[in-house]
Amino acid sequence: MTNGVDAENAVEVFKRKMDHWVAGKEGDPEVLSWLAENPPPPRWNRNPLVWAYFHASPALLRKWGRYTADEAESAEAAKAELRPIPAEARTALQPIASEAPAIPQEEEEQVTAEPVERLSWFGCAREGEPPVPLIKMPGSKRWLCPALQDNVPQYLASSGGRFVEPFAGSAAVALSLGAKGCRLLVADASEELMGILAAARDRPRDYFAALGLWVERGYDQEHYLTARGFEPTGSFSRAVRALYLARLAFNGLWRVNAKGRFNVPYGHSDTRSFPSLAAVLAVSEALMNAEIYCEDFRKIFLLVQPNDVVYLDPPYVGTFTAYTAAGFNLADAQELAECARNAALRGVAVIASSPADPKIAEGYAWAHSADVGRRHIVAAKAADRVVYPEAIYTNRPDLVALNKLRGHDALENEAASRGDEEATDGGVPEESE
Repeated sequence: MTNGVDAENAVEVFKRKMDHWVAGKEGDPEVLSWLAENPPPPRWNRNPLVWAYFHASPALLRKWGRYTADEAESAEAAKAELRPIPAEARTALQPIASEAPAIPQEEEEQVTAEPVERLSWFGCAREGEPPVPLIKMPGSKRWLCPALQDNVPQYLASSGGRFVEPFAGSAAVALSLGAKGCRLLVADASEELMGILAAARDRPRDYFAALGLWVERGYDQEHYLTARGFEPTGSFSRAVRALYLARLAFNGLWRVNAKGRFNVPYGHSDTRSFPSLAAVLAVSEALMNAEIYCEDFRKIFLLVQPNDVVYLDPPYVGTFTAYTAAGFNLADAQELAECARNAALRGVAVIASSPADPKIAEGYAWAHSADVGRRHIVAAKAADRVVYPEAIYTNRPDLVALNKLRGHDALENEAASRGDEEATDGGVPEESE
């Protein structure tokens, strides 16, 4: 496959531009004054001017000669339009005192120590493994984490960038890299799913306590349908309800109707599992350096910087796409591929998961590709389940260590055939949550 993007040259051009700007601002009193008022974190102390290059306002950067007028205007407009959870909404998260009092901290462990019959509380992952996501979603990429959790953190440590995931869902991959110390920008168009992450990040003990109260009231079909028809007003209460429903729904699906209301039927099962306090705390710790947004992927791309790594795992066209009222169709998938291409041209490291569909593959003709042999299966009856081969596209195959998965070598073969110095191989992963 041809590679229409010379990513290495794009990165070099960006670095030269940044180095030129930094050299020109050595000793600049205005920049030094801004740094005095906005001190960089300790890990940026050796390169404070680079910190200013990435974090000063677009208006100042335009004045200092980084942005053109149009670039500054676009950046200001993007920031004004976005509605980040980490700012004002973060402080608005409150325990659900109106529905039930919070469980005192010393009583929290009793919820896990004395579980209701046929109910289990899953804990943390084993040492060295990524945190267990709070929700179980079809299409989760937890199986891909071993291929990313070494090279991506090393790259971000040197670039100073973030791991950006515009289709976070259960955030399995983001949690894996957050646990490795990466800064995160986590986003999804589903307000409920992002509310779960924000509540766990900001108030993990209160969140676990409130979930325990919902579970103690009941988790059979009658209680499930009552909760499904209940519409909390507060963001914290909505996050508790969302997690309760997600753990009891059929196949762990999160699906809404045209009005944006959750409508998945109850999932009949012999056992039920909810996250323990330890599991919620592990997720909270992994998200400590995370910005969480509820926004469309088009707006999130406006925030992406050339030193970031972007991972795209959109709803798979032809399988299940009703995670939000807007849905996701082939035109959206093709527009996403174009956004990814433009980001790659700017030097951004892009990694995308997708069905191995020729119509979608056309949009990633600029990237390396590999069929990872993954099977994406969602259907009510086993006889109706359709098998979809899965592909990974990237302009930085050196960041995707598919040799950490078992038995697949598509990237290695492709790279070798093109004479690339660095090749990787991959595998057929086992089924996982």
